[in-house]
This record gives sequence, C-alpha cells and structure tokens, in this order.
Amino acid sequence: MAEALASAHWPRVQGEARGLGFVLRHGGAGEAVPWLLVHSINAAASAAELAPLAERLATQGPVALLELPGFGDAERPEHPYAIEDFVAAIGAAQRWAADYFGQAPVLCALSLSAEFAARAVLWGAPLPPAVVWISPTGLDSRSLRR
Repeated sequence: MAEALASAHWPRVQGEARGLGFVLRHGGAGEAVPWLLVHSINAAASAAELAPLAERLATQGPVALLELPGFGDAERPEHPYAIEDFVAAIGAAQRWAADYFGQAPVLCALSLSAEFAARAVLWGAPLPPAVVWISPTGLDSRSLRR
C-alpha cells in the first residue's frame, strides 16, 4: 500500500531516541501550520495508515509522518519496547519538526499513540499549536497513575 502513495517517496530522515531508531518522512509546502502525524500501535502499524491524510494536508503546508521504533521502515532491533520508548520518539520527532519547519507542528496521533503523544508534550516536547487525536485510547485514569 505505501509504495502507491506519493508520501512513500518523500525525503526520509532517521532519528534516535532512547537508543532506538525512528523514521520521519516529510513533504508539502505552503503557509499553513505544519503537522506531525503519528500512526497507531498494532501488529501492522506504520505511517502508511496516515499517508492519505498527510498527502491531503501537504497540499496546504508542510507535513511529517513518523514511523515509531520497530514499525514501518524504522529499525526493528530485538528490544523489550516500553511506553517510554514511543513517548521519547514522539518528543524527538516533535523537536525535529519544530526546528525543521520553524514552528511546532500540530500533533496528530491515531489510537493508542494519542496517549503517547500527550505524554511527550507533558514530558517536554515543543508545545503544539493544537493536538488532534483520532480514536484515542489509553487516556483513562489508570494511564494517568502510571
């Protein structure tokens, strides 16, 4: 599916957080506020889930698509992945996007990644001008206690 999408050919940037690699693809241009899109967490998750949205947003302004550690075309080392790994990757991606685009992007996360994106901001990632959570999960009182 991803190969059929234009965003699969956007410039690729590798990053690292907590010793784990993640991948950002970025595209689009224009005056609109930039976006950072974060895919869900499941067995087949990747940035391809949000690529159609990214391509639509890219007609108005800059967009970055994040591949979290262990997903999509990011490295998949044998590692006991933890919530903190994904939070750190989102925070690092938010910092990269803010530096690259010249302003913090809108932070959009799908499903369980919404919890991780919220934590990234609480833990010091650049404050986004807005957050968009698509079908958020994990945002109950139990996750707050953790």
